Amino acid sequence: MNKLNSLQRKLVYLFGIILLLIPILLLGRPGRTAIPATETRAAIPAETGGHLDALRRQNDLGVTDLGNVDPSSATMNLVLLGLRGVATNLLWMEAQEQQQHKDWAELNRTTESIILLQPHFQKVWQFQGWNLAYNVSAEWDAVPDRYHWVKTGIKFLERGTKRNHKLPELYWHTGSMLGKKIGRSDEWKQFRQYFTEQDPNPKIGESDERIDRDLNPDGKDNYLVAKEWFQKSKDVAAQYPQNQQHIMTNEIFNTYPARSQIDYADVFSREGKVGERSREAWQTASDDWLAVGNDKIRTDFGEIRMEVQSEAEFEEMAAEYNVDVESVKRAVSYFHNLTNYTYWRTRVLAERETNTMEAHSDLYEGEQKYKTGEFIEAEALLLRGMRKFEKMLEDFPVLLDEELTVEEGLVAILIYRDIQQTLGKRVDVHPLKKMWNMNQSRVPNAQSELRRRTRQ
Repeated sequence: MNKLNSLQRKLVYLFGIILLLIPILLLGRPGRTAIPATETRAAIPAETGGHLDALRRQNDLGVTDLGNVDPSSATMNLVLLGLRGVATNLLWMEAQEQQQHKDWAELNRTTESIILLQPHFQKVWQFQGWNLAYNVSAEWDAVPDRYHWVKTGIKFLERGTKRNHKLPELYWHTGSMLGKKIGRSDEWKQFRQYFTEQDPNPKIGESDERIDRDLNPDGKDNYLVAKEWFQKSKDVAAQYPQNQQHIMTNEIFNTYPARSQIDYADVFSREGKVGERSREAWQTASDDWLAVGNDKIRTDFGEIRMEVQSEAEFEEMAAEYNVDVESVKRAVSYFHNLTNYTYWRTRVLAERETNTMEAHSDLYEGEQKYKTGEFIEAEALLLRGMRKFEKMLEDFPVLLDEELTVEEGLVAILIYRDIQQTLGKRVDVHPLKKMWNMNQSRVPNAQSELRRRTRQ
């Protein structure tokens, strides 16, 4: 019989529970993610937990942080009760209210709490990065202040990629923001200058670095940095096929590194810096786009490529998979239309031509002369540029359907016609007449673009 009395048995049970708690605490001790420094608080280093926490972090299996939540708030009570989702919803509501009241410091603090509570929910990173770069930046009048919030949004997304290194979408959104927000917004000239030459932040711009190395460590053009992020997104998608991206079809998704190189080459024309560097940029763009054309694409009957220029190549692919040539042609045509492959292939080949580069240069210089009131010089430059532009369209007629190409031509025509009217000459005699007649519906947009440029 058991000779232990009731009290003794309870003590034995208690002692056993305590013994069991020791390995549980050692194995399951929670860790802590590093918290970056703010203006009011020093950085808090990361803290490694027990063995289970190490495995959890290694395999991205879960979240152990309680978040940077006010200990006295109702949100902390919900977190401690295990209602992490409800607590996060409350924080999102707080963030929206703080944004409406333009309480930027509190918005930053609340955002930090949200990502500590939901670090693996990529929509948090995607939405808040976009929100900071687009919505919050628009609330400021000064361009340097807007750039600060654009940088904040991009850096926020970069942090998301480090916490979710297996998710290709966050890498893609980072590249997209670097390309579009810095390179295509209304303030693109200032933003690009801040990015590569002179950051407006006194703590950076007055230092030896002069640019924000956290954002642009190698001092590259924003489109080239965007290209690197797009390439990372492509590589991550290939490395972790279980984490499929859902932004667009994979065939379009995989073209973005090459598209970013095209944007980089194109900006030389927009900034009037046509020369050997722009020629090299377009050569690289051509190589990149042809590489896209030679990538393998899966179909129902096998793998094909888009870069097919002869009947023999179609027949070779058809024979490899024992299908008829027409099936291969239909598949290639489908992906050509999906990615606009033929247009971009023609564009990169056309832009390498000396005539095309000179056309862009003459039109840009003519526009600058027009802005300074030098109408005679502007008229000559525009006339010469439009003639070269017209020859480019004759050699590469597919470019007539491209919006930016049409816009460049229409803006040049509008400036030329205004100069002719000012000088008392006929306004209906000029090159690019075919483009003008074909695109009357686009003239109002071109007029708006011209007004925007003349204000800069």
